[in-house]
Amino acid sequence: MPMLRSHRLRRAVLSLAFDDSVPTAEDGSIMMKLDDAQAIWRFVNDHLPYINAVVVHCEQGVSRSPAVAAGLLLGLGQSAADIFDRYKPNLFVLRLMLHAREASATNTCAPAST
Repeated sequence: MPMLRSHRLRRAVLSLAFDDSVPTAEDGSIMMKLDDAQAIWRFVNDHLPYINAVVVHCEQGVSRSPAVAAGLLLGLGQSAADIFDRYKPNLFVLRLMLHAREASATNTCAPAST
């Protein structure tokens, strides 16, 4: 990944790599792991008091990044309806994001209500 130039509106960058796949794929895909989802939550929780927005991006922006964004919104108790209306989030990635949020004992944000 190319290095990003410093910008006053960017506080930090977390870079992870995993394929847009599901556990049943037998094509050598690199699956998102619970550790990846936990790293995203740690990153967001560390910066949340200082930011107004989070940018999530993947190579195609169709399934992985919408799933991560939806997981963040739902985990923070907000609606992700717009994401589901416009995109097709990878449900495996979304489930990992929600599981990591629930499993985390060190969250600094209030969990989503059910």
